[in-house]
Amino acid sequence: MGSPAETDDAKQSLTAEDQLFILMQAGLYLIATRGFSTPGARICLERAESLCHSLNRPLLLYSALIGQWRYSLYADKLTRTMQIAQRVYSLAQEQNDSAIRIGAYRALGTTLYYLGDFESARQNAKCGLQIWRSEGVQSPVEEISAPSVSCLCLEALFEWHFGEIDSCQATMAEGISLAKDLNDMHALAVALSFAGHLGHFEHNPATVERVASDLIELSTRQNFAFWLAAGEVFRGWAQSASGDTAESISRIQDGIKDWRATGGVLMMQYFLALKAEALHLAGRTSEALEAIREAEALVERFEERWSSAELHRLRAVFLAAIGADEPQI
Repeated sequence: MGSPAETDDAKQSLTAEDQLFILMQAGLYLIATRGFSTPGARICLERAESLCHSLNRPLLLYSALIGQWRYSLYADKLTRTMQIAQRVYSLAQEQNDSAIRIGAYRALGTTLYYLGDFESARQNAKCGLQIWRSEGVQSPVEEISAPSVSCLCLEALFEWHFGEIDSCQATMAEGISLAKDLNDMHALAVALSFAGHLGHFEHNPATVERVASDLIELSTRQNFAFWLAAGEVFRGWAQSASGDTAESISRIQDGIKDWRATGGVLMMQYFLALKAEALHLAGRTSEALEAIREAEALVERFEERWSSAELHRLRAVFLAAIGADEPQI
């Protein structure tokens, strides 16, 4: 059976408006269930973009571009992703629509965060939050997840990175609460994933285990294959940090395999770092170093530098453990 974007017979009997509606809905469904990096979603959204231009539908054009930005974020080089984020921002400025401006700031902030430019990323996330807090607007078009939730969760991570430890947990809790209030299950999955990052940053396995359990339960119920894989990796790390090294490594490896199966590249180097930590705790430090080498190769290929400092730190810890020369460490 062909994809919604490739069925020529169906297109002949549909108006351009009908085609646009079907392509947008198919793209959103594929992203939600199979992950941001599923090629079918990208095809749908690129064809939808063309129809948005011909039909002069700028709000739907925003939605199509955001979908392409998500695909690029998880499957492409981040410099390419940044180009799409800037297109979204230009459209939001042209339309002068507060809701899609929040989405544009979310796209810029998220991309800059993963590129490792924390200062610029935080400025954009704060701009999105400022609009949301002052105007309380919601998007006029259907989105896979609320941008205000992502901005809140990003701000929580920035608070941790910049040493504002007292407020980061409250900000993350606000993001999770907002997703629940909006009944936005995909935004809730995003928020729980960010909460898993924060728990790991704080080296709090109990928090990560709780968040992972919530993420796995939600993803199983909603058929979110993408976030289910992330939940398994987080649970594996939490088990390892709590002393259960045997089962934890297998769980992390399975989660990484499932993440790769969705086509996702973003966060792979981070998940490999979690795997390396578990391997080191199990006394398999040479394998841990190999995982770090694989992660560093991904950083070079896809430009995802937000956790590069942690990769360097772990490499030094592992080299010291195997008695490497001081200059090498």
